[in-house]
Amino acid sequence: MARHDDFFELGGHSLLATQAVSRIRREFDIELPLAALFDRPTVRGLAELVSGAETADADTGPRPSHVLAPAPQPRDCPPPLSFAQQRLWFLDQFEPGSPAYAIPMPIRLPGDLDIKALRAALNAVVARHEVLRTRIETENGVPRQLIDPPTPIPYT
Repeated sequence: MARHDDFFELGGHSLLATQAVSRIRREFDIELPLAALFDRPTVRGLAELVSGAETADADTGPRPSHVLAPAPQPRDCPPPLSFAQQRLWFLDQFEPGSPAYAIPMPIRLPGDLDIKALRAALNAVVARHEVLRTRIETENGVPRQLIDPPTPIPYT
């Protein structure tokens, strides 16, 4: 791949893009959003972003919004529900506990299962993504998000 070749024209797709951005994050210690690769799908374009980015640990002032992921926002109160969350909460009022949006799908994976690695991976995913720790409770008829702190998943 030459510096001006387009990642997607060379056969790149969203899964490879995710892997590429993950590797860039790890190698250069920056927070680079996936959208950056879609905006600048060449080595040269990404190099410009990486060279202009600050490290993920640095906190030295404003960062270019096109380079780094948004910084976490302080939470003085529970965040409002998104439109999708409002819709699902509304539907749940008519049929509480409905499994309509939970679609179980067993998958058989070949080989031995490394339970310790699986637990570590699942706990890391849950710790990283607030939405997996978010529950909706109603206060005076108004739904609100409550985000639980990361805790290890109990296994039986």
